[in-house]
Amino acid sequence: MKYYLDISLLPDAEASLGFLWYKIYQQVHLAMVDMKTADGKSEIAIAIPLYKKNKHPLGGTLRLFAPTQKHFEVLDVSKWLSRFVDYVHCKSVREVPSAHSYIVMSRKQSKSYNQFKRQQAYLIDQRLIHTNETEAQARQHVEAKERPLRKLPFIHVNSLSSQSRYRLFIEKKEVKKEKKGEFNCYGLSLDGATVPSF
Repeated sequence: MKYYLDISLLPDAEASLGFLWYKIYQQVHLAMVDMKTADGKSEIAIAIPLYKKNKHPLGGTLRLFAPTQKHFEVLDVSKWLSRFVDYVHCKSVREVPSAHSYIVMSRKQSKSYNQFKRQQAYLIDQRLIHTNETEAQARQHVEAKERPLRKLPFIHVNSLSSQSRYRLFIEKKEVKKEKKGEFNCYGLSLDGATVPSF
């Protein structure tokens, strides 16, 4: 990823930052779907520079990355965001600075309620078999491990296939080395692929 473009979200009394994330990210997602590769992947990736640094857990900036400037010309994000001209500011495409570190931005999925309950019961049973804990202690241990997902920032998105709305939980992880890989049409890593962080 050699080039980037920052989109600043500009909330006001009528449109909160959470509402803008929902609307703007959905449009960016549609733009990525429109130019997806033959195998359904995206050559555009995202980062959230102010992740967990502001009052709103996602901050007010969405950063897009691409391998070339041509990718941004094809994406034409300004066209996709034209209905929100009062609520966004798209900066010009720039080269990624030479001094930067790397992060992985990925989706964390929550299980369905039935799946969640089955796995929870299994994990509690396993702890009871392999430790001297009481059932209450085993349950407490298992529930403590499940809490992190609930603490992750999320964006409400609409599924294009099922037309349902759900929470897209996003995790940011700092890593030491660059890793090439693939991104989904939300711009998130599928296999530990990194993007620059600066």
